[in-house]
Amino acid sequence: MSAYPIPQATRVDDGLPPHEPAAFNKEVTQALAHDMGVLLTCSTSMPRYALVELGQCEMTDREAIALGVQTHGLEVERLFDGTPESELADQGPWLIQFPVQPSGALLETLALHAGVHHALSMVASTLALDDLANHMRSWIEGLIPPDPTIDGDESCGAVLRWFDPRIGLDMPGCWPAADRLQFMQAFRWWAAWGADFSPRVMQGPGLNRAAPRAEPLPLDQALLLALDQLNTAETMLASVRENDIEPGELDHIAPALQRRLAHRLLDEAQRLGLGEWADQYMLLAMGLRLHPDIAEAQALQPILVAAATGEQGLGAAIADIDNAVWRDLVEEAPQVLALHSHALLEPLRQRRLAAVSAHPFHIPRTEVR
Repeated sequence: MSAYPIPQATRVDDGLPPHEPAAFNKEVTQALAHDMGVLLTCSTSMPRYALVELGQCEMTDREAIALGVQTHGLEVERLFDGTPESELADQGPWLIQFPVQPSGALLETLALHAGVHHALSMVASTLALDDLANHMRSWIEGLIPPDPTIDGDESCGAVLRWFDPRIGLDMPGCWPAADRLQFMQAFRWWAAWGADFSPRVMQGPGLNRAAPRAEPLPLDQALLLALDQLNTAETMLASVRENDIEPGELDHIAPALQRRLAHRLLDEAQRLGLGEWADQYMLLAMGLRLHPDIAEAQALQPILVAAATGEQGLGAAIADIDNAVWRDLVEEAPQVLALHSHALLEPLRQRRLAAVSAHPFHIPRTEVR
């Protein structure tokens, strides 16, 4: 049995329907397909590509994407082919070339089976598919040098997960400037969505060229730390899902909304001064399992303050909270979850209704030729 009561989906106040994952995913799919259509329409003069990280997709989604590629007769390059990760090529990043005028069915397939899972980004480049794929492959490998403080330590390889759209657009910003510029030489633009599905675009140079690396990117300790901090929320969320929940306990929350809440809860942990990893982790776990706004619960403020000052860890302190407090939080949780769901979806709805010229993905044609 779970340590906490599991919130049930019931009608909530304020006229909002309860959050339901299937309905949530449907709305996100519609918004992402619309976003893709806007961006692709602005760049018809050059090849456009979908970069799909299949490793973040369930098996059924991977199969649907593979079927979509076959059905629409699309050309694809598996980026792990020819790398040390080649045995994982079927579940790694795929670079898929869009047709000149992609159908709505294709965009919806990619949005539903990849975009909803934060597994989709898009690239425009004047490079042909094989040239662009070779450029990208050469930037997958990193090298961690030996630690001089450890006798006999040896260098080891690492995968640079820039193809993971959850962190991809931020990763080159951590690299040395010369490497970042070399990497971006191949792209006219690179686009993805944030944790809240807000559109993001990185602009590349007007003249694209392949600029493959001759050797793995060196990763010193400072760079490793910077890269590790890019996906703190995702790492904690994955650990909570694996270690701290009962089967099906979070099925009432769409995975994408779980991710958004994880980011918000970690921001709240910083606001509260929770510097210890264990306290941040506990706040995230309670927020997902009990109440999305757990950090604002008045009854918990004393133990949150005690954790922030180092007086008592959050994990130990919650044992002293009365069961009635937990029951009240669980009863209120569906309404708060519906509010968070609405807050994420409403900007997506507004993007679909707004003029194309006002869309964040609308790039004037003079900028993409």
